[in-house]
Amino acid sequence: QNNDWVDTNYGDATGDGILDTDDNNNIAVTAGDHKIEFNTATLAYTITPFSYGVVGSAWNDWGNAGPDAKLHYDYTTDTFKVGVKLMDGEMKIRQNNDWVLANYGDATGDGVLDTDSDNNINVTAGFYLLTINLNDLSYTLTETNLWGVIGSAYNDWGNAGPDFTFTPITDTQWLAQNIELTSGEMKIRQNEDWGLTNYGDATGDGILDTDSDNNINVSAGTYDIKLDFTDPGAPTYVIITK
Repeated sequence: QNNDWVDTNYGDATGDGILDTDDNNNIAVTAGDHKIEFNTATLAYTITPFSYGVVGSAWNDWGNAGPDAKLHYDYTTDTFKVGVKLMDGEMKIRQNNDWVLANYGDATGDGVLDTDSDNNINVTAGFYLLTINLNDLSYTLTETNLWGVIGSAYNDWGNAGPDFTFTPITDTQWLAQNIELTSGEMKIRQNEDWGLTNYGDATGDGILDTDSDNNINVSAGTYDIKLDFTDPGAPTYVIITK
């Protein structure tokens, strides 16, 4: 509780699905995206695999060319969002990278997701922000400018594939999750275009700048990278080891 070990902290020493405070009560988990729910009165809890993502000919060849583009939860608006570079084609939104669970499209083009089997969403190539409200299944797919990671540490400066796209998680904050980097250098640029804004960090102070010699040095590993444009004159970044 309250980001502090002094206050209450729970685990599950016996694996019975009820939280307890025993010192040896860590909960073993497997890697992946999960929804965790617990009842503060009974201390019963569940941990369930849970994610939504974009699948289709417009993104990953219907799952044959890689994982779905995962949506991220924005707690400020109670919506799910993803920034994604799409190709000409069709797409759907499905749960847990799997057709067995929920999958959605939009058969009538009314901006509300549905489960009709012929409900693929037609899209044209471009950079988009997809926002979904799971409470009423409304969604928007809007062309927008997206930030991405490029460098010797990721895609050989664009020669070995597209940039790794950030998703806006609030109006001013962006997240690149589970990006695998090699030892080298990186920058952050907009819409895979050097003609638009691109950032690095010439002084290593965690503040992004546009100096031409400002590549960011990184070591090999898997990371989350967070951008914060709360101060547009001095945007910041954090690289978090996974």
